[in-house]
Amino acid sequence: MKRWTVMVIPEGPGNTRSFTLHSAYLWVPWCAGIVIVALAFSSSFFVKRSLIAQAEAAHLRHQQAVAGQVTPLVALPERDINRESVVRAEVERELRAEYEKAFSTITSELQHIYQVESQMREMHGLPPRIPGQGAAPVLASDEGGKGGGPGRLLADIQSATAVPVRPQSYIQGLARPSADLLFQEIKLREESLGTLLDNMQARADRIARTPSIWPSSHPRRGISSAFGMRVHPILKRVRFHEGTDITAPHGSPVIATAKGRVTFAGWENYYGNTVKIDHGHGVETWYAHLSRCTVNAGAEVERGQEIGKLGSTGMSTGPHIHYEVRINGTPVDSGLYLGN
Repeated sequence: MKRWTVMVIPEGPGNTRSFTLHSAYLWVPWCAGIVIVALAFSSSFFVKRSLIAQAEAAHLRHQQAVAGQVTPLVALPERDINRESVVRAEVERELRAEYEKAFSTITSELQHIYQVESQMREMHGLPPRIPGQGAAPVLASDEGGKGGGPGRLLADIQSATAVPVRPQSYIQGLARPSADLLFQEIKLREESLGTLLDNMQARADRIARTPSIWPSSHPRRGISSAFGMRVHPILKRVRFHEGTDITAPHGSPVIATAKGRVTFAGWENYYGNTVKIDHGHGVETWYAHLSRCTVNAGAEVERGQEIGKLGSTGMSTGPHIHYEVRINGTPVDSGLYLGN
């Protein structure tokens, strides 16, 4: 190892001093300087890289914000955040209250429709809807055991009990039915009311086809011969009278006593000019001894519509209408079908 001797000589009076230095002493400051320079260089490099990266990120966010891709982050004051939360909670409460009100209204209206339908079914004697005819709730699974006695037919149950008939319901008795059950209930009520309407229309049509008024609307009308056994006015023998003779002025209108289709309009032996009307369901009416017919066979007529003029044709002693009501071809007491 090399050594160096350093002598220090004063300019004025004094002692001369000398120092001996080894080579290792010279490496320490040299290495420290190198380390300091390296640290300074690396620190400046990383700081510069960090500044560049931050600048590039800021520039990218600015471009995205301008393009509408990213909304620049703006820190809201704490009081603004609290106010926004309060407003959101208030809106949610209002929406929930409106939903609860609408839900309650729908459920109430469906219950009212159910009650009206029940009353209509009881009035018309219609049975309740049988499960399976309408929309049925979907079961979670069809697996598992099933059983029970053979049961009785619905007609047997209704005849054996005095419980009023009720339509089927999915929400009856439920405090808060689900939305799916409400939709199924609406569908069921729609189908049930459609069936009920069809039945009522059929009944209304049958009522319209049932004779229920006089064949003459003249104020001086009257009955000259009733249905049943009598002495024939011309033959002078006891014969069964199959109709009701109704008197009124000659030529006065003769009207249909119910809705139907004209099956015959013309001359009939003994009856003279006659109109026959088929009302359906086996019901038929005859109007005989007319002076003339004012309808033709095949015509559709309504109750109260004119079909002829009152006369005395055929075997007759004077102006009148021989009025018959036949059920499945058999004459019945037509006087029972005259209105007030």
